[in-house]
Amino acid sequence: MPSMLATAVQNTCLKAAANLTAQLASRWHAEGTPEPLDKQRVLEFAFFGFIGALIGYEWHHGLERHFPTRTRTFKQRRPATVENLEKGRDPEEKPAAPAGGGTGSNSHSNSSGDLKISYRNVAAKLVLDQTISLSVMITLFLIVTNILRLPTLGLVFGVVRRKLWGLLRAGWTIWPLVGLVNFIWVPVRSRVLVASCVGFGWNIFLSVMAARHAEEHKTLGLSVGSGAVGAGMVVGAGAGGK
Repeated sequence: MPSMLATAVQNTCLKAAANLTAQLASRWHAEGTPEPLDKQRVLEFAFFGFIGALIGYEWHHGLERHFPTRTRTFKQRRPATVENLEKGRDPEEKPAAPAGGGTGSNSHSNSSGDLKISYRNVAAKLVLDQTISLSVMITLFLIVTNILRLPTLGLVFGVVRRKLWGLLRAGWTIWPLVGLVNFIWVPVRSRVLVASCVGFGWNIFLSVMAARHAEEHKTLGLSVGSGAVGAGMVVGAGAGGK
């Protein structure tokens, strides 16, 4: 079972690798002399991957505690028959297990109900995951990737306000399906890693988008006024850190 720390380290490597892959691909197709690798961007993705995995690990375990995917359904008791009542026997009572047979009260309680998927709980987890969790992760990513690049916190939160809704809508093109598969078929201990593996390709796309806005940022500069507003165009998204 992957521990929280192991999950965080693995997620950190995946995030950094996704950004590095995107930068190398960009250099491969660049005309003329390619830009040097943005090592700071790789570190930003790695740092976000570590923090995001810690949050995601607790989040998924909390969701499973409150909205378990599989719940136990108990069979209705059969109506008592005249024969059973005359014999004074409980219609649901099972024959006594033979001595040394290895069955007892525990096996009786375990077989008293069947584990079935609770689609109501799955739907509840999916809604919470695609609203609260995704919003938190995107906000966290936007802060991490802009906090050292912009001169004031006001500009950083300006990026969050301008970009959050658009990145949420972009995330909804892929993450609801990933979340559904995760919640139904993947053990809770592995959900963060599954999302991270899917997010590898997603983060390559986001890295390319972030690099594109970084170019706009260089063109507009960091001067006070309209240039400062343009500087807030350095963006990315953290949906892959679920």
